[in-house]
Amino acid sequence: MRIIELSNGVKMPIIGFGTIGQFGKQVEDNVSFALQNGYRLIDTANRYTNEKSVGRGISKSGLDRKEIFIETKLAPTFYEKSNAVEQTLERLGVEYIDLMLLHHPLNNYIAGYQMMEKAYKEGKIKALGLSNFKVEQIQEILDICEIKPVVMQIECHPYYPAEKVKDFCFENGIILQSWYPLGHGSNELLNEPLFKALAIKYHKTTSQIILKWHTQMGFSAVPGSRSANHILENIELFDFVLTNEEMHEIAKLNKHCPFYQITENHSIYWQQQFQMLTVRNNKGDKIMEYIILNNQIEMPILGLGVFQVPDKKECQETVFQAIKAGYRLIDTAASYMNEDAVGNAVKQAIEAGICTREELFITSKLWVQDMRTYETAKQGIENSLKKSGLEYFDLYLLHQAMGDYFAAWRAMEDAYHKGKLRAIGVSNFYPNILTNFCEIVEIKPMVNQIELHPYFTQEQAIETMKYYDVVPEAWAPLGGGRYNPFEDEMLKGIAEKYHKTVGQVLLRWNIQRDVVVIPKSTHIERIIENINVFDFELNNDEMKKISSLDMGYSGSRAKHFEPDFVRMVVHRKIHE
Repeated sequence: MRIIELSNGVKMPIIGFGTIGQFGKQVEDNVSFALQNGYRLIDTANRYTNEKSVGRGISKSGLDRKEIFIETKLAPTFYEKSNAVEQTLERLGVEYIDLMLLHHPLNNYIAGYQMMEKAYKEGKIKALGLSNFKVEQIQEILDICEIKPVVMQIECHPYYPAEKVKDFCFENGIILQSWYPLGHGSNELLNEPLFKALAIKYHKTTSQIILKWHTQMGFSAVPGSRSANHILENIELFDFVLTNEEMHEIAKLNKHCPFYQITENHSIYWQQQFQMLTVRNNKGDKIMEYIILNNQIEMPILGLGVFQVPDKKECQETVFQAIKAGYRLIDTAASYMNEDAVGNAVKQAIEAGICTREELFITSKLWVQDMRTYETAKQGIENSLKKSGLEYFDLYLLHQAMGDYFAAWRAMEDAYHKGKLRAIGVSNFYPNILTNFCEIVEIKPMVNQIELHPYFTQEQAIETMKYYDVVPEAWAPLGGGRYNPFEDEMLKGIAEKYHKTVGQVLLRWNIQRDVVVIPKSTHIERIIENINVFDFELNNDEMKKISSLDMGYSGSRAKHFEPDFVRMVVHRKIHE
């Protein structure tokens, strides 16, 4: 492996393994495989939503941390989030990052770079860089900031060698690093006659010829692949050299046009994400806590559930009052028969100036009746949107692991790609079902909504969700009115200690397990009570005592495994 020295003295492998588009066990295994077979540079990003899995792959490799060069990128939505670097370190499971880049020149990127500078001085980052910046923006960083960027990651390949950025970077001692080094798998590029001829000459593949061009140009490159053979192939570059004449011929292939275009819509998307973060910060940490989904969307950790509130007027008023009280997460479902009431409450709150649509996080669910085919699921999603009057849902779930939920999921994936659903997830998926599901689907679910409370703690389910970076969300977080927790002397004692109610203690218990909670109430005083849980914290002993109430799969809880229950769900129709 060839090593290049950055301008601050840090040494970086010239070829690395890129992980964009890989998730869960797949990226974990591929990172481990790459490291065990000669790679030492691993490239990821906040926005790739796979940092946890990448970290597990690094650990799984068995290599000493000092042998590995870890590179990640700070997402624009995090540029003014003070603990963004620390959270990145936590996701990766490391004490320092070898190279961190600003991912895009959007939002307040100066603040983002200054935050990275602070982390650099603290030893949490060894080198700083940029990604997708124009020359003018790079110069702005050089003029304003204290610590010089040493790497610039940009689309670069023989069809688009990014001459303007390349020349500027080389003049300023900045190493250019190529993403899309193979043109995003472009058949045209890979089948270029010149590369095919050179491949025959050197007994290499066209991919190896292209990557060799990168290294001889002085570029670093981070090709990604899901194929073990290609992973091995992409690093076998150091036993041959292209001649000056061959490099000159390759230069003639320049088409002066990148494959990837940053559109106006792309910029608007980032800005919308940032707006939500700003609103939250303006409210202060004591009002609401947020959890980050695996696609980097921020979700309130506490919301209002509207299960069994079929009266449209009552539901609308309840949701409206909840939003006034500070709630931003509202959970409904097609089968609750109140999506329209929730949508009306959202409209009412916006018109009253209480909030913007971007501040709210609205969840609904696809019912089993519509989970029979791709087409019925597609129509079910459209029906939910139409009933709610919303242009998009922030989260949409498969309500049960019944029917043809794989076909339904494909419909949800397509709606997700189209922006109709900002996040997608599942509900009532037990560990074995969730495992099988996550190993097969293209997009991993962001949330699994299941029954979770001290009487049914579901530790295995939570561990499975952690493995696949799926956020647990609790329905019936207060026990669903079945266990009489309000009469429990231990719970009453803890509540008295903190001057809280038993209900607040139960909600806090789940929150401290990083579980999203959606308690349901139609009483304004209870609604207000349920959200006031961010000004105290249970200690470890109290958490253990509360967890000891667990009854497992027993008691009066819902029995999702029972055949009668399954038949009831499958045959329940919510529309003709």
